[in-house]
Amino acid sequence: MIDARRMFDHMLEKNIYSWHLMINGYADNGLGDDGLQMFEVMREKGLQPNSETFVAVISTCASADAVEEAFIHFESMKTEYGISAGLDHYMGVLDVLGKCGHLNEAIDYIEKLLFEPTVLVWEALKSYARIHGDFDLEDHVEELMVVLDPSRAVVNKIPTPPPKTRAAISMLDGKNRISEFKNPTLYQDDEKLKALAAMKG
Repeated sequence: MIDARRMFDHMLEKNIYSWHLMINGYADNGLGDDGLQMFEVMREKGLQPNSETFVAVISTCASADAVEEAFIHFESMKTEYGISAGLDHYMGVLDVLGKCGHLNEAIDYIEKLLFEPTVLVWEALKSYARIHGDFDLEDHVEELMVVLDPSRAVVNKIPTPPPKTRAAISMLDGKNRISEFKNPTLYQDDEKLKALAAMKG
């Protein structure tokens, strides 16, 4: 990403898609905080975000474990920019909750969706239940999926271990990272600082 950022900074002309590539690149490489900072720089330069921008930004929130920011950006998409949320945006928020292990909040989120949850939605929740070891939830979601799509039934399924009790987790505990973005720095470690010095040299 240091090389990608160097190339990006030297581009004479940058369109919205170049910014998307950088934001997604940070997200894909586990550098969500840098991706969110890149989005702020983009806005400061007066570029108007579009629907795809917010798909990238919400994905970056998942990479940064930034749950609160995901909801803030999701709302600002509608209130500040008049962009209607699509399935990709809803799935993105679900990914943020799922990747961060907030399964109870993910369930509540699905139940409050403005549309009937599809198999795709339940499949995502099932995947996160498996990742986080909640076999009881995984089994329950699988039953819901079979109701929607009988072809999803698993033949001769191996019994799962006893259900694990899910403790309620506040999705905002320890996740308020807004202050970190007030004066962000792109290069936060020695290696990046050296790379930056080399670029200037």
